[in-house]
Amino acid sequence: MDNKRDDIVQAAIRLFSKKGFAATSVEEIAKESGIAKASFYKYFQGKHELPLAACSKMEEEIEKGIKALYSQAGLSSREKLFQFIKIYLNNIIGNKTHMLLIAGPFPANTHDEQTNQALEEHEKRIFRWIHDCLLDVYGPDLEQHIWDITFILMSVTFEYIRVFGDRMEQESIDKLADFILYITDSLINGMRQQSGPPSFLWGLEGWFGSSRDADPFQEGKQIAGLLERLEEKLMRVNMGDSSRHEYLDIIGQLRQETSASTASNGLLKALLSYLEQLDDLNEDALKLRGLLGL
Repeated sequence: MDNKRDDIVQAAIRLFSKKGFAATSVEEIAKESGIAKASFYKYFQGKHELPLAACSKMEEEIEKGIKALYSQAGLSSREKLFQFIKIYLNNIIGNKTHMLLIAGPFPANTHDEQTNQALEEHEKRIFRWIHDCLLDVYGPDLEQHIWDITFILMSVTFEYIRVFGDRMEQESIDKLADFILYITDSLINGMRQQSGPPSFLWGLEGWFGSSRDADPFQEGKQIAGLLERLEEKLMRVNMGDSSRHEYLDIIGQLRQETSASTASNGLLKALLSYLEQLDDLNEDALKLRGLLGL
């Protein structure tokens, strides 16, 4: 999303949260974002597109953050969970999408019904990512409880940011992330210590069913694995030490870039192109390019 589109979305969210979706006009959104009403339609067909644009931007940034986080092979599972929580909180607060909780629900005409359906799909993906992260950290023995834990954690989070979101700074976001981790541990420990038959509401499929989208967790792990394999293959290639160090430096730069949620696509393409010239590395470099969407 370019800067002007982003300005329009942020202006709309501010107005939606104050006046409600139905009472906010396109003319008001345009004025709030510093453009003429006619210019608004260069970016959006109508205001019905704006809530989805805000959520899509947040979702894209969270997905990038997950892939970057899980491409770091050295982090413990609990550290990944803590960082994942911060990624989620920073994005929902930074993009002001928490303020849409105040603006909704949206009217059910043709356009807005499509928007509501798209927002529901967005919510499913976010909840699935949280579920998968918890499962990765706490293990498959608690799989039948993970949807229940996800539901509880998101209920606490939504209520907290609904009340305090517009006043949260980085320190309070970090404290909330710590608190969510504490609640999670308490729930997990309680479920593991219970006697008698297991008790759960949602079970394995959860309330969204078993449909799956792209899995940024697995993609992040695959990125980490490919980078490690590229290094291993490089050590077996017959070449001089100087050339080997040069290639190792390229792989090191790739590792640094892929572990950043704000990676430069131009730099990634250049680094991968360099590796692809070497026959022994070409196949894995191409796989890495595909995972990175380049």
